[in-house]
Amino acid sequence: EQVANYGAYVVGDMIRLRIGDYSYFGALDRLAERIASVPSSRISTDDLQAAFEESSNQDLGDFFDYWVHGGFVPEVSLSIRHVENSVGVLHGCIETNIPFGRMDIPVEIVDQDGARTVAAMIDVVDGRGSFWIANRDDNVQVKLDPRGMILAYQREVEWVTEQACDLRPKNPRSE
Repeated sequence: EQVANYGAYVVGDMIRLRIGDYSYFGALDRLAERIASVPSSRISTDDLQAAFEESSNQDLGDFFDYWVHGGFVPEVSLSIRHVENSVGVLHGCIETNIPFGRMDIPVEIVDQDGARTVAAMIDVVDGRGSFWIANRDDNVQVKLDPRGMILAYQREVEWVTEQACDLRPKNPRSE
């Protein structure tokens, strides 16, 4: 049933979080005006995508290809480790069971008893994404999609001791 009814969630929540309230409601307002001005008019998925792209100045092709046209609902796992021979560096690898397409997955890392939080959207391409975080205490809490922003069958976080994955950032940033 989750798969059959997820369309409204993707359009109503996930795209709104991706482009922001101002762009989201601006696009819906323009579409509503169009419907009101043309009797018996209909809005296609392409119309919806174009309105969201115009209002947000973002290319949402990958988002619509993955979530709307593809209709994919993944299982998501995060392997995370402390990097050997470094002080306070965490390396994480996100993998999905659907090995194609592009999606953003939120991750939060909280340490010092909740005093420091790093939150980011990790770009997952063809089922894999990676991140490196510097200056983290050993005692951290890692949350994968903590607010349920993406549609997923399952979310798992596992601490590992060896290399989580071999993806390297182009410009690692320290926190």
